[in-house]
Amino acid sequence: MRNFMLALFASLAMGLTFASLNANAMGGGSGGNKIILGVSVMRIDTQYSGPSFTDNGDTTTIFDVNGGFVLSNGIYLGGIYDSRADSTTSGQVTTTTDRSGYGAVLGYHNAGWFING
Repeated sequence: MRNFMLALFASLAMGLTFASLNANAMGGGSGGNKIILGVSVMRIDTQYSGPSFTDNGDTTTIFDVNGGFVLSNGIYLGGIYDSRADSTTSGQVTTTTDRSGYGAVLGYHNAGWFING
């Protein structure tokens, strides 16, 4: 069931890979406040044969969601959520580690360039 859910998640995520949505809020325009939302997904699969020719592999899936406000003076205030799943298979044994975290983001946006930290 877990493999099915990961496959479904990966399939849906491929449609959203590195997608970013921008929407103007409260009048928008070049001098108005803006809402920025972003989603990114990455999956890395590695397969290799061990010394006894057993199937081994690693899978890493990273999912990020972020969003915030760009104020009229260019200051960006936002937040980020990150989820990472690592799976290692050696023969018939699979080990999975899931991690997640969240935090605040402060930045500056001006004329098409930006710095977020």
